[in-house]
Amino acid sequence: SGDDIQTSFTANEIDILDNLPIPTKQNYIFDGWYFDEEFTLPVNEKNFTGVDTNLNIYAKWTENYVTINFDVNGGDYLSSLSKIVTMGESYGTLPVPIRYDYEFLGWYSDMSLTNLITSQTIVTKNYTHTLYAGWQLIQSDPEIPEEGTTIIYFNANGGTGSMASQTFVNGVAQSLNGNKFTRSGYTFLGWARTSSATSALYNDGATIIIHESNGSVTLYAVWKKNVTETPSEPVEQETLVVYFNANGGSGSMASQTFVNGVAESLNSNTFTRSGYTFLGWARSSGATTPLYGDGATLKIQQSSGAITLYAVWVKD
Repeated sequence: SGDDIQTSFTANEIDILDNLPIPTKQNYIFDGWYFDEEFTLPVNEKNFTGVDTNLNIYAKWTENYVTINFDVNGGDYLSSLSKIVTMGESYGTLPVPIRYDYEFLGWYSDMSLTNLITSQTIVTKNYTHTLYAGWQLIQSDPEIPEEGTTIIYFNANGGTGSMASQTFVNGVAQSLNGNKFTRSGYTFLGWARTSSATSALYNDGATIIIHESNGSVTLYAVWKKNVTETPSEPVEQETLVVYFNANGGSGSMASQTFVNGVAESLNSNTFTRSGYTFLGWARSSGATTPLYGDGATLKIQQSSGAITLYAVWVKD
């Protein structure tokens, strides 16, 4: 498919086969010369039967498709971390990730988050590239304590959930609200005045007397990691998600979850690419040699929650 460009020639066979021009067209890839408008007979030695009159041949064009990857940059994972767009056209609808206590600002073409990309932005890069999510911390309006009172704020400190603030009358004994935060693989010990504390200053629901002059206090949850009967083996194992990118190929592959530091085999490749042979997987889309073979057994040790493996192809 594509637009046709008609060019007339009065030439012998050598002129036609060896000296054909290579045209260019913005946002399209030149896909060869053809004798017919339906693009069924390419101009080559096999199809050339000689000419003694003017000859019309036709240029075939294909749209230049580009893969973009999404880096959620601390946000929750998206159902799809990549999208196919067309060079010279707009990015179109872009996904909206979520991050607790943060406002999503949009997608950016650089890690420094200086160049905003919107659904109307025109695709100018003709190669696989990444868009980065921008975030801004949501700052809630501070409460104003009444005279002679102190507001207690509760910080999950690595846990999840929410707790409303609590107002104490200065110098009067009151009980702290019961903890509502949770943290997978950890036990709640109590509250401390600093986020780095390893022991609690106040137990859960403790009765305390507050004497503060600045009007507010933040109490941080103190957690202790759970262990099995064998202390050397933690209950919780860190995992990461491996995403597979066709990198010019077609088809689909589900993501795969690996346990950090544990040897596991990659799922077998199911992508295909016409005229190419699959060599294996690499960490970058521009690689020409694979880092891992098809179905390779590997041990991944990485602190971030996800990696993308790109298919490496060689032309047949």
